[in-house]
Amino acid sequence: MKLLKGAPFVALHGGPWGWGALWRPPRRLGHHIQGHRASTVSFFKERRELSGAPPAAALTVAGPAAAARCVPTEAAAAEDATDVSAAADGHYVATMTPFVLTRSILKAARNQQRDLKLWAAFARRGAAIAASVPGEDLCRILSAFGSMGLRHPSFLSAAAAALAPQLHLLSPAAVCRVAQAYGQLLCVHPALQQQLQREVARNAASMTANQVAFTFASLARLGAPPGPLLRVLRRELIVKRDALSPGALVVSLHAAGVLQLHDGKLLAALSAALCRLVGSLDSKGLALTANALTRLQVRNQFVLQLLVASARRLLLLQQQQHKQHQHQRMQPRDLAMLVHAAVAGEAASPSFIKAAANAATRRMQAYDLQALCLVAASLTKYFRQEEQRKQQQEERLTQEELFKLLEKAGERAGQLASQLTPLAVCCLVDAFAAVGFRYGPLLFHVPRHVAYCCGDEEGAAVTGAEEAEKGGTTPEKAADTGTALIATTAAAEAAADTAAAGSAAEAAGGSVKRYSVCQLAILLRAFRRLDMNACALLPYALAALPPVERQSNEQQEQKLQTQQHAEQQDTQSAAGNVEEADVVSAAGIAATGPAATEEPSGASRPLLHSLVWILESAAANSFVDRQGLFLLYEHLAMRASELPPHALAAVWDCVARLGVFTSQLVQSLQRQMLIPQEVRCFSQQQLQRMRQAILGLGLSPGQFGLIRVPWGLVPQWQQQQLMLQSELKQQELRESSRVYVYLTLKQQQRLKEDGTELLEEAAADEAEEVAIRANDFKGVLLRPPTSYSACESTC
Repeated sequence: MKLLKGAPFVALHGGPWGWGALWRPPRRLGHHIQGHRASTVSFFKERRELSGAPPAAALTVAGPAAAARCVPTEAAAAEDATDVSAAADGHYVATMTPFVLTRSILKAARNQQRDLKLWAAFARRGAAIAASVPGEDLCRILSAFGSMGLRHPSFLSAAAAALAPQLHLLSPAAVCRVAQAYGQLLCVHPALQQQLQREVARNAASMTANQVAFTFASLARLGAPPGPLLRVLRRELIVKRDALSPGALVVSLHAAGVLQLHDGKLLAALSAALCRLVGSLDSKGLALTANALTRLQVRNQFVLQLLVASARRLLLLQQQQHKQHQHQRMQPRDLAMLVHAAVAGEAASPSFIKAAANAATRRMQAYDLQALCLVAASLTKYFRQEEQRKQQQEERLTQEELFKLLEKAGERAGQLASQLTPLAVCCLVDAFAAVGFRYGPLLFHVPRHVAYCCGDEEGAAVTGAEEAEKGGTTPEKAADTGTALIATTAAAEAAADTAAAGSAAEAAGGSVKRYSVCQLAILLRAFRRLDMNACALLPYALAALPPVERQSNEQQEQKLQTQQHAEQQDTQSAAGNVEEADVVSAAGIAATGPAATEEPSGASRPLLHSLVWILESAAANSFVDRQGLFLLYEHLAMRASELPPHALAAVWDCVARLGVFTSQLVQSLQRQMLIPQEVRCFSQQQLQRMRQAILGLGLSPGQFGLIRVPWGLVPQWQQQQLMLQSELKQQELRESSRVYVYLTLKQQQRLKEDGTELLEEAAADEAEEVAIRANDFKGVLLRPPTSYSACESTC
């Protein structure tokens, strides 16, 4: 320590046992210190007046360490407030040199400074002096903006223009920083992108393993990189896989999942690194890795089981140290992605599922809508799989635990009612219906939500009251799950939720997502599984069907002639039946010709199983709507060739239960059964259902190739085909045993060549059945409405 002049030391007081030295201040020293302080203050005031840059402006960047060195007087506090406002306005930043600007930005990023005005001033100053900033420093500045997630177009454009001429002179680490910054900000200047890709390919061999991984992930976020660059990065990742850090491994797998890189060698290398580093991954890393493996459809049970075991270990550790480590708890979305990946890969252990279900039940109030739907769908799928396997294990997820979780999920969905989307509603209702769980408030809310999203506000206002009158969801039914629900107040809750959803949508700009045909079909199937009345949903599902794109009569006749020549039909009677069916079908189309409208180019084509689900729901609820069913039958008739055997049997059964049919649908189904484009294998139960349905409609099953004959009359070649059915294998067949046989047009011709005894017996059996059903109700032919153009869409 340097002593002041004129400040002598004195001897120790207290004898030899004293320690230290005492300093006696000289006279007039206080006046000397006060004068020195006054001169220092005047010096800083002069500097402030000359430069116009307040010293306290640097405190915004320097942090609390610099602020601690200031004297907290009232005058200084007022001056500091003025200085801070001036710094926020950018007056001080506007005078920074490139070196000072670089250090200030890096320090602000390191301290997580979130002052947007300050960063905007940094961006303006950086854009102004970007040409004079060294390339390495400019890369660091870009990296700081990327880590903060702040996108300023003017600065990014100026930085791209300044980096373009000197990008080839930068180090591999700087090139990695540039790619990572633009990848984090999801934007890159077009002039810089191609040059950046070339420099990455040139410097990839000199990069470290982590730099290659982060560059690969950043380029994947910016879009699919070109093939040569992708091959270079792939090769470097494979070679340097042993040097990858846990974070670099996670971003590499995530980027591969985003790009859908089904590369066996790359996935094998990354999987080997994952086996080595799986114990070092946190919950977020495990979730992203599991999600990437699911997207890449990796079915490596060993790797998936390692992920599941590590996730289970984290869950148990979280449960043991619940109070001490609140910040280390697994987040809802992470847990949802892990459960989904484990169930999808069939690698979920019962202990992990049970621990995940308990954790989700405890923290359900923290779940958002996406995590809520993913957890509910995954756990119900796992429960159904275990029920099918009929495995009895001690740690198995029980029905009571699952229903408790689903009840919590339903309550959380009610709290998030203003955020519900059609996709979320479909996911929750389908998951609940898959395990037979009835949650009254949600089921009351669904028809109102559908009506509101389809633009029918009046229908949304009265749907709840109508369902209560019809008995669609009663308190008794809502209590079937064993949960303590008060279903009588569900209508009021649903009305409040719908009003909240409406106000939220109006506040967002009136953009309400509409239900698609497939989503409405999912809801109808769920209501049918729960044995619920879906009459409130069926009008919207039928109205959402797009118009059918019809072919002209000449195109249909030409297509039919091509099929006839390909099949080489020799039997005039059978061919006459098919030709007559085509003529009637063409006449039906001609009747609606002037009013027919082609399907818009932008309209989405409904999925085939969605059409079948809508028809099954209409049959289950005895819902007959002339225009809606006619349009639905048209869709099924146009796509009859795509119907699999079980769907074909379901269509016949539903049409018979509804009691109405169209000539176009019947003739299309007849054509596909007599002249199939592919081999159709029906079970005895399906054949019986179709035969009963055709008889119930007042039609002849023999004209569709369906007969019932004694087993002894079936020829040998036909018996061999029938014995492939599991139902007949388990039966002891005798010559008098009645079996159902499906014959195509070719097979009928072959039987006629061999002999007519089988066909005569089938005709006699059919005549006897028709006589028994003589007084039964017959199906009604549904003709096209006179003013039919297309179902007026209200959705």
